[in-house]
Amino acid sequence: MLEIKHTICSKCGVGCGLNVISKNNKLVGIHPFKDHIINEGRNCDNCRNNVDTQILVSHESIDYDDLIDSGKEIIKSVKPEEVTILVSGTIDNDELDSVIDFSNENNFNLVSYEYNFEKIGSEMIPDYDEVEKASTIIAVGDIFRGNPLISRRIIHAKDNGCRFINIHTIENLTGYNCDEFIKIDDYSNLHEELKKLDVDGNTILVINEINDESNYMEIINAAKSKGIKVLPVLKHPNSYSVLNKVAPSTIEELNNKFNDSSVLILINENPNFYLDKDAIKSNKILSLNTATDYGAADVNIPVQAWFEKDGSFTNSTGLTQEFKMAIPSDAKSISEVLELLME
Repeated sequence: MLEIKHTICSKCGVGCGLNVISKNNKLVGIHPFKDHIINEGRNCDNCRNNVDTQILVSHESIDYDDLIDSGKEIIKSVKPEEVTILVSGTIDNDELDSVIDFSNENNFNLVSYEYNFEKIGSEMIPDYDEVEKASTIIAVGDIFRGNPLISRRIIHAKDNGCRFINIHTIENLTGYNCDEFIKIDDYSNLHEELKKLDVDGNTILVINEINDESNYMEIINAAKSKGIKVLPVLKHPNSYSVLNKVAPSTIEELNNKFNDSSVLILINENPNFYLDKDAIKSNKILSLNTATDYGAADVNIPVQAWFEKDGSFTNSTGLTQEFKMAIPSDAKSISEVLELLME
């Protein structure tokens, strides 16, 4: 018999509602949550593709005792200052707090990478209803292709008479659907382009990609000087919380930190998406991962996926949404594994 449980999509920082469909306690599919305030019954390909990978996960026959012992051996083989934990917004709020406590109690280094986004004041971030009511929206990057649920809000705003501007380095789907397309060579001068625009205080800047963190803060300062609100479309479902609790690192800072470390603990994160593989080849690696093994790890400890536990994510607008376990699992949570590693 099929069962349907409500949860929150874990693919990006938008915070869409999702129905998880299971049979005999196995994930078999998803369906949009029609009554959810953010996506209102729609889910994008990013969400569907993400859940497809989770369907392949099996947590049966895990020997946690041996894995925990092996993890302890790696951690205890070096001094605390030689251990670095890499965390991201892929984990929920309770897990994030557990990781921070684990790092502090053991005097380990704790770093994060959030794709050059930085913490900004909550007063600058609009909610999704404000997007639909904006008089001008400036989209940086290909929002329509990368973030269709945000794009839907922009389309509603256009229907309400909003002026829609797209800024990108290349022609793109968003540019084809805007009122004004501004092509730039790269994003390093984006803040100067913003200063040239004639906009009012009911303007929202939507960003889903950026060059580096210094460039991002120049953009934020330019937006602040013109009274523009900024909606960063963050990479992960809980990136907002990570940015507020763990200082984000640049690629250069990550490389330097990994070079200075002997042990790297990956918390549901794969740095190969943004780092050269040579950057971490000399480290001993302990990986706590929900979906797939990190192939280069010396020890892989499987942990619960988000639909296998209770938790909460804080989306790009700062809205925290709780979710309940949709499918039971014999796997341990990240918090449980960290507790065992400390024994």
